[in-house]
Amino acid sequence: MKISVIMPVYNAEQYLSKCIESILNQTMGDFELLCIDDGSTDSSSHIINHYMKKDERIRLYSQENKGVSAARNYGIDHASGEYIAFVDADDWVESDYLEWLYNVATQRNVKIAVCGHDIMTDENYIAEQGKETGLLFQNAALEIALRPDGYQGYLWNKLFHRSLFSETGIRLHQEIFLLEDLLCVCQCIMQVSHIYYEPVVKYHYNQSTGSTYRFSEKSVTMFHASCELMKLFQDNEYIVQLKMAKCWHSQSAGAAYLYYAAHQNPEKAAYYKKEQKQYLKEYLWCNKKRPKQLLRGILITYMPQLAVWLKNKK
Repeated sequence: MKISVIMPVYNAEQYLSKCIESILNQTMGDFELLCIDDGSTDSSSHIINHYMKKDERIRLYSQENKGVSAARNYGIDHASGEYIAFVDADDWVESDYLEWLYNVATQRNVKIAVCGHDIMTDENYIAEQGKETGLLFQNAALEIALRPDGYQGYLWNKLFHRSLFSETGIRLHQEIFLLEDLLCVCQCIMQVSHIYYEPVVKYHYNQSTGSTYRFSEKSVTMFHASCELMKLFQDNEYIVQLKMAKCWHSQSAGAAYLYYAAHQNPEKAAYYKKEQKQYLKEYLWCNKKRPKQLLRGILITYMPQLAVWLKNKK
């Protein structure tokens, strides 16, 4: 089998049919669709069972609610395809999504192929894509994944050779709820000499379903992800990547500061504010073309009370 498509599912009944049909209508037929129901309380499993009766390529697994990373890891452990693709249950893909990625991977002889994507919101705008295209060697591939204007650390716009997981033991960190995908992508890129990327839009990310971002104590785990990112780039050959990981660390520490300051936990707020300031220089360097992000970092460092007030106003 050429490709295993892993789809975590949690209370996605409103969007699930569109997503599944976009996968079943692929121009490439040699794939399996692994749906991992992560403790849904709606009719998601019934919808999947409906499609299973019509198409034997679909496999349904159910688990208690453990989060998207646990669901993806379950899919990785049960995948049998030569390559692995990830699709979120509230998104959809172009009809040649799998064929395009597979042809790129096999014809270019790479273990990671990356396509373009757009982000669907109420305004329906196209996401920024990296300017660099074609064959990318490891250093450049890592840098673009870490950049806010690159293809970023999403799993769903990439095709991975299964050996990147089966032979290395790489899995998503189940205790991390933000940036866990970026960490996983960087770990995979560290295993290869080059990847291939073209910003041809094949994946549609439905942010308007959203999984609108709301900061919570679970979200503080992005700080742990940035710590792991910095550990990943300790070798001298990854100077730029380490600088960008420090930027992520400053950003995640700043977010944690805002959360704990808003929830009247001065001890933790002080700790994360100190961590945020430690790599402020890298944060400002990475966000020099993003004025809103620049202002956010400056406010947390020099006018923290105003930063908390603005956060509470949202």
